[in-house]
Amino acid sequence: MRTKLCQINWHPSERDGGKNAPIMATDFAPVPHHATRPSIPSDPSTAVRIVATASQDGTVRLWKLNAAPAPTTASSSSSSSSSTTDGFHVDYVLDFEGHQMSVNAVRFSPNGECIATGGDDGYVIVWYMTTQPMDTSIKAATSWHEVETPRQLQRVILRGKLSEICDLSWTHDSKYIVTGSVDGTVGVWDVNASKLCHQLKDHKGFVQGVATDPRGEYFTSQCASRTCRIHKVDMTKVTPSHFYIRHLYVPVGLAACSSIFWWS
Repeated sequence: MRTKLCQINWHPSERDGGKNAPIMATDFAPVPHHATRPSIPSDPSTAVRIVATASQDGTVRLWKLNAAPAPTTASSSSSSSSSTTDGFHVDYVLDFEGHQMSVNAVRFSPNGECIATGGDDGYVIVWYMTTQPMDTSIKAATSWHEVETPRQLQRVILRGKLSEICDLSWTHDSKYIVTGSVDGTVGVWDVNASKLCHQLKDHKGFVQGVATDPRGEYFTSQCASRTCRIHKVDMTKVTPSHFYIRHLYVPVGLAACSSIFWWS
């Protein structure tokens, strides 16, 4: 497998003399199964990939990764918002504003309609495209490829009694978000109801990673205390007001885990 490097490194911090702030997380927007490979840009809607990055300076940024050669102009060559590497170019789109502290996690929903972020302020913020922008001169976006300004978006802030959020993961149906926090808790959020519907306090250390089963039957959480817990969801008892969970315990015991994921 051959790879090409496309760098995204523009999170300048004003407090640090313009130096790039540490980037804590990144994610790609889901791509339709019929999409072509980036190296074959036959259709602009499939050649362009959407990437989000989250930074320690509290900003979340949206980028477009395009396989087509970037236009060669005097303005584009001097711009810091675009980087070209071997036929690829990366363009800055916009900033998501809402977090006041470091943003540690950013994830697109599986259905591709929303972006969720979590950070040290203990908030989960969900951004989605609005069908009726308040500014009537702004065209509504139907996909992230069409998003050009924050005025095409709306946000929902999910608040709960949680400390700093280290990681988050969407469920397969894009209805719930699972989060892991510094205080050892795992939160399950109902996105439609905009509330925390479950708070699990089983870990004895930082919950550094969470992941959800692509089939919606399980989710896992792993901790700095060298343990990983698997939680089973009883799908027959899931309702808009109830998310039934049965706990399974898996000791790791070798070293502290720093990340976890499910293979689809």
